[in-house]
Amino acid sequence: MLPRIDPCDVLLIAGDVCPIIGEHGVEEQARWVRDTFTEWLEQVPAERIVMTPGNHDFVFEEIPEWPDLPAELLIDETVELTDGPIVHCSPWVPALPNWAFHADDAKLAEVAEAIPADVDIWLQHGPPYGLLDALWRNGEHVGNRHTLAALDERPPQVFICGHIHEAAGFAERAGAMIANVSFVNEFYEPQFRQLALEWTGDALERRADQETGPKQLWEGVDR
Repeated sequence: MLPRIDPCDVLLIAGDVCPIIGEHGVEEQARWVRDTFTEWLEQVPAERIVMTPGNHDFVFEEIPEWPDLPAELLIDETVELTDGPIVHCSPWVPALPNWAFHADDAKLAEVAEAIPADVDIWLQHGPPYGLLDALWRNGEHVGNRHTLAALDERPPQVFICGHIHEAAGFAERAGAMIANVSFVNEFYEPQFRQLALEWTGDALERRADQETGPKQLWEGVDR
């Protein structure tokens, strides 16, 4: 389920791109990445593609280096985008020991403490605790408490995540815009629009007028 992407300077992907094939089969996912996903990335109308994996992406946990992938696959790394905005990328999630990029409490604390203070965008697969992280079936909050603490201490301009499909939407915390950009809901039905951001000198602004809705994103796409 790879949606159509509107033209942009930089495409940011917050993880969970790989299909779950068999018993979390790394070999099958690797073939999918080399064929289907690579072909899709090559057709994306963006000058640059930056992504971090998610808990579905077992192949990227097993094989983190992909020199031929037409995207920058970043795990706990920070990069500067075109003309200045700085992005920190991290895939880790709590409480999912049978999934990729699960981390225990000590690891989550270490990852959060390592996030630089001068970041404009946090691109992280999982949400902070209590923000866009509630499960539909019982309302339980399943976000990362260490991320929340780091967010309060050194907030970015924008925090982008996914992971909890049914919690897609926007929130605000410590002056930062929090965006859960999951494309599909808990039933894997298209539900959300692309998030469009514009960098104006030293500030990021949401451009809702340039965002495409979920139905349009899937028009003409083989799902």
